[in-house]
Amino acid sequence: MAFYNESKFNMWRACISTIWIDGEVSPEEKSWIENKINNLKFTEEQKKVLISDFKDKTPIKDIVHNISDKKDRAFLLHQIRVISNLDNDYSETEQQLFTQWEKIVKDGLDLEPALKELNIINVSFDKGHKDTFFEATIKQIDKLI
Repeated sequence: MAFYNESKFNMWRACISTIWIDGEVSPEEKSWIENKINNLKFTEEQKKVLISDFKDKTPIKDIVHNISDKKDRAFLLHQIRVISNLDNDYSETEQQLFTQWEKIVKDGLDLEPALKELNIINVSFDKGHKDTFFEATIKQIDKLI
């Protein structure tokens, strides 16, 4: 069984920190976290770190510099948007924080080709098929990079 490298693992850590974007955790967000921790291929140690990050509300700015692969950073931006919409309330605060975090995540990277492709995929995304969308997104990012 393959486990995630440091870049991808830190991308998932940053996703977990996104849950706190609006200061609250909805049932949908909690379910999302539990699903990711239980169903993705994390080591037991990585799971403990993710749970600790969630409980401690570890800020994304403390994690994002450890995401070295630009594919992981591009996917993080997409995940931030998905996570922010899990509770069907993409508030003005969340939108402002997304813009701030987008600058942090993109710092020093040319992600424009990958982000354009993700935007095309987002347009056709059916919210009822998140796992299928996830797979399609990864395939598209791999084609670009």
